[in-house]
Amino acid sequence: MKTILLSLIFMLSLGALQASPLDNLPGLQEFTSDGCSWFPDGYPHIKDKKEKETKWLSCCLQHDKAYWAGGTEDDKLKADLKLAKCVAETTNRPALAKAMYFGVRAGGSAYIPSNFRWGYGWQAESRGAYQALTESESLFIQDYFSVINDEILIDEIYNISAWESLKGKQTSIHSHW
Repeated sequence: MKTILLSLIFMLSLGALQASPLDNLPGLQEFTSDGCSWFPDGYPHIKDKKEKETKWLSCCLQHDKAYWAGGTEDDKLKADLKLAKCVAETTNRPALAKAMYFGVRAGGSAYIPSNFRWGYGWQAESRGAYQALTESESLFIQDYFSVINDEILIDEIYNISAWESLKGKQTSIHSHW
């Protein structure tokens, strides 16, 4: 029942997005996330499964949204600093936050052809590596994410009962509805 209700709400929300004049934004692909990429999403030694698997996943999800959208090198720096701040506040472990920060600074370049590079939501040939988003692109992205509840993403996309089958795979927000 919950899945059906979520599906209905999401489809209605998508309908509002599709009515947008920007629904054919050239080169922009559906949002996907693989959690914290090549880094654990939580503590492996905690007994509570949700806490264990997703301790700082919400930080990574926000970071993935920024990386999906892309933008300037300054935008990337701000996203990486925001990730480090979130992880430090969530875990009270500044060394962990620093490790994640240096990892994304080194591995998240727009010039590295990966599914977690800066601007990965855009087809590489559709825009420059650190090209600023236009006002209409920024507004579209803001609207796009306004219909997506992060807790639902974490609970549904990174469904703890299905976590093992999803771990390490890049998952579309729409694939589970």
